[in-house]
Amino acid sequence: MKIVDSIEAWKADGFDDCIVGVGQQFTEGGQVFIFIYSKKAIIESIANDIVEEIGNRVNTSDEERAVLAGSAYDDAVEFFDYNIAGAYIGRGMPVFLEDTYDNMVREVLGE
Repeated sequence: MKIVDSIEAWKADGFDDCIVGVGQQFTEGGQVFIFIYSKKAIIESIANDIVEEIGNRVNTSDEERAVLAGSAYDDAVEFFDYNIAGAYIGRGMPVFLEDTYDNMVREVLGE
C-alpha cells in the first residue's frame, strides 16, 4: 500500500478500479480522508489474476486448470483477508465495503 499525499490516505496498490468512494474519518489528531474499496471487486480481481496465471502454465491439462480455477475464489478470499484487509497500517488505512455477502446484509437490515 502507498499513501496518497494530497489527501493523506493509503491506497491498496493495483486496485484503483475497485475504489467506490472516499470517506472522512475523525480522530484525536483531526480528520483524515480514506479510500473505500469494494471487497467483492478486489476479490474478483485477485481471482481473475489467479485464473489467468493458471492459464499461462504450459504443462497444465484442461482438467487440472478447471480444478485450480475452481479454487481461485477461495484462494483470493484468503489472500485478501490476510494480505490486504489484515495489513493494519494505521491512520488513513482504506475501508473495505462488505459487499460480498448479500444475504448477510439483508439479514442485518431485517429484509
